[in-house]
Amino acid sequence: MTVLYRRILGDVFDDLPPKLRALHGSAKPRRWSGQAEVRRGTGRVASVLGWIMRLPPPGDAVPVSVDFIPDNVGEVWMRDFGGKQFKSYQFMRSNSPLGVAQERFGMINVTVAFHSNGDRRALVPVSWSMIGVPLPKALLPTGESFETQVDDRFVFDVEITMPWIGRIAAYRGWLLPEGGAPADHLKTGLGKRRIRSFRQYPLGGGLMQA
Repeated sequence: MTVLYRRILGDVFDDLPPKLRALHGSAKPRRWSGQAEVRRGTGRVASVLGWIMRLPPPGDAVPVSVDFIPDNVGEVWMRDFGGKQFKSYQFMRSNSPLGVAQERFGMINVTVAFHSNGDRRALVPVSWSMIGVPLPKALLPTGESFETQVDDRFVFDVEITMPWIGRIAAYRGWLLPEGGAPADHLKTGLGKRRIRSFRQYPLGGGLMQA
């Protein structure tokens, strides 16, 4: 079984920070866990859309885990934010250029392009469809989203916004492989103190995808 992200990124995969290579570089089922901060849009429409998408409720220092379940085509991502689960399926179409992948959320499929910017890997939605029918690009959910490494941890920063509606949700946090416990100095006071270590990426200005 070929590693999905090696197919998607090609030789660029080897230039990723070590923790990104570790998280994306296996063809075996695995679980990574850590902690996240979640923000939700406050408008009525944003709240309804967040409920439909089964997005996690707002919170600070929320325990989070992600199960990665590969198959011969792609990979299931099962996310758990404090007991609230939502999943997606990531894959690469046979005719896709390097750096472009698909992520399916139920009936919705989003085409995502990956761009490297130093040690960040940005995720940019470029089109979407529902049960194979293209949806208007003017309504495409957007937001600044990226992955990077801070200290010895995989860090994600995700924002979901929509035109005329604004933020649907934003979440960011860190993950480590289960069985690979953080160093002793990371085990205590991990909530707000450790999250501040990557607040150089302002919430909502570089937040969307896990």
